[in-house]
Amino acid sequence: MLRKSLYIVFFVAVLTYGGVAWSQNVVMNGDFEAGSANWAEWNSPQAWVNGTFGHDYGSGCDVWPPVPYPASGTHSHCQHVGANNVHGGLYQVVNVIPGTTYVVSGLWSGGIGGLVKGSTTTAAWFEITVYDGVATVAQIDSAPGPSDVTIAKKEWSGTNPYSFGWETFSATFIPQSNQVTLALKTGKIGDWDAIAAYHDNIRIEALAPPTPVPTMTEWGLVIFMLIAACGAIYYLRKRKQA
Repeated sequence: MLRKSLYIVFFVAVLTYGGVAWSQNVVMNGDFEAGSANWAEWNSPQAWVNGTFGHDYGSGCDVWPPVPYPASGTHSHCQHVGANNVHGGLYQVVNVIPGTTYVVSGLWSGGIGGLVKGSTTTAAWFEITVYDGVATVAQIDSAPGPSDVTIAKKEWSGTNPYSFGWETFSATFIPQSNQVTLALKTGKIGDWDAIAAYHDNIRIEALAPPTPVPTMTEWGLVIFMLIAACGAIYYLRKRKQA
C-alpha cells in the first residue's frame, strides 16, 4: 500500500512540476489579424539603401501575383515599397526549446512591378530565415550564419516584371538556443521599380511535444512532496495501530 501511494505521488509530482509548457504555435499574430502586433519592422542600415518599406495589413493584397489569395475570409500582410535599392521586412523573436525539431510553415507571394521603362534591376530576393538567438537588425540584414536556417528563398529570375503567386512554404530547424528570430526579408537593387512581398498564416510548431525534464528546483519540489507524503502515511499508520 505504501509503495503504491509513493508511486502515485511521484507520478503526479512529475506531471505537475517536471513538465515544460508547450504551445503548438509559438508565433504570435502569424495571421496578421491584429495588424503589426508582435512584429517589428526593419530596414537595412547599409548606406546604399535609398528607400524604406511601407507596410499594409489589408485583406488579399493581390497586386502582381497571378493567382487569387487562397485563404478566403482572412487577412494577409503586405509589405511594399516604391523606391529603389531597398531591403527590409518584419521580424519576431519567439521562445523555443533547444534541440527540439520545429517546422516553419505559411503562405507567401511577391513580385517586382517593372513600372519603370528601361528597368535595370540587378538583384532582387524574397527570403524567410530563422536566426538562432535574438538577432540584431545588422545580423538579419547579413547572410545567415552556421546556426541559422533559411526556410524559403526566391531570387530574381532575370525577367521584369517578375512575380510568384500565392504558395505554401515549409521547412524544419533545430534551435541551439532557447530563443530564435524569425525574419521576413525582401529587397532589390538597381532601379526605381516597386517590389512587394506578402505573408500570411505563419506558424512555428514543434514536430512533437518536448520530453519533460525536471529542473533542479522542480526536483526539489518532487522530493519535498515525497517526504511529505511519506510522513503523512507514516503518521496515519501509527495512528491506526494505536
